Amino acid sequence: MPTTYVRLLCLLILLLPLPAWAEALQLFSVQAPPLTSNEPGQQGLVGEVVLAALAAEKLDYTLHTPPWPRAQKQVQEGRDLLIMPLSRIPAREQLYTWIAPIYHVQRAFFSLGTPVRSMAEARLQLHKVGVGLGSAQHQQLLDAGFREDQLLVLKIDENPALMLEMGRLDAWFNGIPEARYFWEKVGKHELRNSPPMTGNDLYLACSLECDPDLVDSLRRRLQLMQESGEVARIQARYARYTD
Repeated sequence: MPTTYVRLLCLLILLLPLPAWAEALQLFSVQAPPLTSNEPGQQGLVGEVVLAALAAEKLDYTLHTPPWPRAQKQVQEGRDLLIMPLSRIPAREQLYTWIAPIYHVQRAFFSLGTPVRSMAEARLQLHKVGVGLGSAQHQQLLDAGFREDQLLVLKIDENPALMLEMGRLDAWFNGIPEARYFWEKVGKHELRNSPPMTGNDLYLACSLECDPDLVDSLRRRLQLMQESGEVARIQARYARYTD
C-alpha cells in the first residue's frame, strides 16, 4: 500500500504544470552598444550583467533581437518574457514587471556646432533632431514639448551618427554612452554635446504577468552582484564610453 501511494504521489508531481521558465527563458534585447550587444565577449555594460546573473542562477535563455518596438510589444503581451535594457519611464510603468536597475543613463543633444544649453533652447532652435525608434528618449522629447515634425525617428544603430556627420540632422538626442560608441565608429568631426538633459535607470524587466519566483531570484542575484562589486567590475570595462 505505501508503495502504491508513493507511486501515485510521484505521478501527480510529474503531472503538475512546470513554470514557464523551467525551460529556456526568452530574453529580448536590442543591438545598442555599449549597453547591449551581440558581439562575443562584449555583450555590453547592461547585457554582461544580466547574462552573468542568469548564469549564476543556472537559468538557460534564448536571446531575441527583433526591432525594438516589436520586442517591447511581445514582452508586454506575453508571459515570463525578459527584456533589457529597458528605461523605466512613466509611460511604461504599468506595462512591465520591473526586476532591477542595471545602469543609470544620461541623455544629451549631440551636434557638430555649438551645443544647446537647455531643453527649452533645443525646442526653439533645433528643427531636425534624430532620435531612436521605440526609445525612451523619443517619448521624453515629446513630453518636453517637441513636435513630431521636429523629430526624425530612426532605427537604433549607427545611422543617426552618419546622418549627423553628413549634416542631415541639427542634433542627435541619445544616451551618452551610445553616442560616444557610434561616433567612435563613424565620426570624422569633433562631436559636441549639451549638458545632460534627462536621465533614468535602465532595467532588466519582465512581462507584466511574470512568475514571482523568477522575479525574486533574479532581483536577489542582481542585488548580490551590486553589493559584491561584480557589476562595477563589468561596467568598468566600458569606461571610455561612460566617464
